[in-house]
Amino acid sequence: MQPFLDRDCSLSLIDIIIFARSPVRGAVKQRLAATVGERAALAVHRKLLRHTLRTAVRARGLRPDLRPVLWHLGPRPDRDLPAGFPGRTEAQPFADMASNLAASVARPALEGRRGVIVVGSDHPGLTADHLLAMAGILDRVPVAVGPAEDGGFWAVGTLVPLDHVMCKVPLGAADTRLHLTNVLERLGLAYGLGPTLWDVDTAADLERWGKELRLPRE
Repeated sequence: MQPFLDRDCSLSLIDIIIFARSPVRGAVKQRLAATVGERAALAVHRKLLRHTLRTAVRARGLRPDLRPVLWHLGPRPDRDLPAGFPGRTEAQPFADMASNLAASVARPALEGRRGVIVVGSDHPGLTADHLLAMAGILDRVPVAVGPAEDGGFWAVGTLVPLDHVMCKVPLGAADTRLHLTNVLERLGLAYGLGPTLWDVDTAADLERWGKELRLPRE
């Protein structure tokens, strides 16, 4: 099979669309808040969001055709944006995750860009190299999938519309990633798997992240 390459790839952008809830106490990390409290859960959420944004900025510094874009659900989190943030911020158009995910991959070739990489904002192990790996997959095939340890995915990259695919994938299931790749295979869409990451949803995840992490008391 010949590599899937866009002849104009050096002249067009890949948006790194970062999905995040705005840091509002009681509205984020609710599973975690049930054990550590809302204030501590908010601090974790904010720390992870800032880490993700900074990582996307570092990836752009290493590969200039990557452009960070924050898709926020709720008020624009101005205080959490890195100084001189080089990307855009956009409010998520819908109230539910499934609809927003489908919308984010519906028109990847738009406004001077050739594709998108949609990522979550709660992966403490995320590095610029992970984002570069996903972009590298899109230099070869039209779809990239970043598996998550819990059976889902931490990122989806695409050069082709995938909203019709996402509508067939149940989110939050133990085999979500498998559902996604099965649908891609049935449709004949070539894809590559990126590195595997894990996210922070529970107190056990928080302990894994680092026992030294200092959180505010309630």
